[in-house]
Amino acid sequence: MKTIMEEDILIMEKPAASGYNELIELLHKAYSRHTRKGIMFPAACQTAEETGRIEKNNICFIALKGAELVGTITYCPPGSFKQNRKWYAGPNPAKFFRFAVNPEIQGMGIGTKLLRHIYERAERDGARELLLDTADGIGWLLKFYSRQGFRLVDYISWPNTNYYSVIMCKRIGKNNHLPPLKCRVSYCAAKIFCIMKYNSNGRPRRWYRLSHKAKQILINFKEVFYRCRRV
Repeated sequence: MKTIMEEDILIMEKPAASGYNELIELLHKAYSRHTRKGIMFPAACQTAEETGRIEKNNICFIALKGAELVGTITYCPPGSFKQNRKWYAGPNPAKFFRFAVNPEIQGMGIGTKLLRHIYERAERDGARELLLDTADGIGWLLKFYSRQGFRLVDYISWPNTNYYSVIMCKRIGKNNHLPPLKCRVSYCAAKIFCIMKYNSNGRPRRWYRLSHKAKQILINFKEVFYRCRRV
């Protein structure tokens, strides 16, 4: 197999005037291995309209080998996103998603170079943490991120997916140590409660929906009761 030297790969921000067809083709090709296993990542069926919307609100970087597109990653700078999660609402985080390398040349350092580029960009932007989320159960992918310094910290079920997701975090800067025990406890607790409360498609389980309705009925009853007492 022909090797690719790191200096042969150019990382750059995707030109705004360039089209989406080549990028979409790369994403579909890279994520097809997961689709065949029944894991439906949004990038696996991303349309041109969705791609345009994503690039409007985030920064898309591409990896080029000569004129050939061989990789891509989408970066969200600090302050550009909000999520109702502990780690996403942490101290000035950045995140990335839609990360793909041409499967025909994976394992040659292209993904590592893309991640390093994003880490350095997040550091320049003043981020204190770099976050990602991906499907649970893809062992080789989780090991890859672990080798890059990311730790499992949270567990979630996003809407419009068919899998549970893990959130991984890497600290940025001099004080970049994440306590392993704290991360492990946070991740395990989040996983237990997530699976108890939600299905893999983000929908609450029946008992949780019923308990939420019961709670709301109780709140409404208490409001009516206190109003009657004031009368």
